[in-house]
Amino acid sequence: MNKAVIFDLDGTIYYGNTLAYYALEAIKLLEDSGYKVIFFTNNSTKTRNEICNKLIHLNVKTEVAKVYTSSYATGKYLKETNLKKVFLIGTESFAQELSSLNIEVVDEYSCEAVVVGLDVNFTYNTIARGLTAIRNGAKIIASNADANFPIENGVYKPGANAILASLLGASKCQADYIVGKPNIYLLETICKEWNLHKDNIWVIGDMMESDIAMANNYECKSILVGKDGKTLEDAIKIISGGYQ
Repeated sequence: MNKAVIFDLDGTIYYGNTLAYYALEAIKLLEDSGYKVIFFTNNSTKTRNEICNKLIHLNVKTEVAKVYTSSYATGKYLKETNLKKVFLIGTESFAQELSSLNIEVVDEYSCEAVVVGLDVNFTYNTIARGLTAIRNGAKIIASNADANFPIENGVYKPGANAILASLLGASKCQADYIVGKPNIYLLETICKEWNLHKDNIWVIGDMMESDIAMANNYECKSILVGKDGKTLEDAIKIISGGYQ
């Protein structure tokens, strides 16, 4: 029987470039108990390789196959739905991830979908180009709709929803599909690729509206950690049955 614990990253395993307290101990205890440890994030700005390398730099022993990002999941979804040409609002890393899945990034006049991720270089002209594509019939596919995300020292940065909302406001449309959490698509993909059943997985994350909501939508077990939840140490005790 395969069993796994699936960790959110930002605000759970690390804060910006700082490893969370007890993260390494938690991962080792779970792996020693026979759990696969898998990571997922709504972060669309990096490739799976880049996130994997960041984890390794923080002394987390993992591999690319155990890292899932919303950029990778978006590419998978586009491939499954036969959307092969997209106008991307996102980073070069997002474009690389799409390209690795044979999704072509094109201009606003020849795309089948506008794909929206986090882009710190987002401008008014980007909205205008996206609007042109939408008015020409392109679908709106969002990597995620996160309002914000935590970095070091309790600071939060605007998330992809700041960009998505401006595009939806300009077009007076709704997104055709939002790939990332709290949608269950990421969990479905992980379970399919690792031969996992939802009864045998735990989700651990710091955001009630994304991590825990996704787990609830998928009807699997979850633990909220962080300032509004348990510590990582207590989360591991709950999974192992030793929490008092």
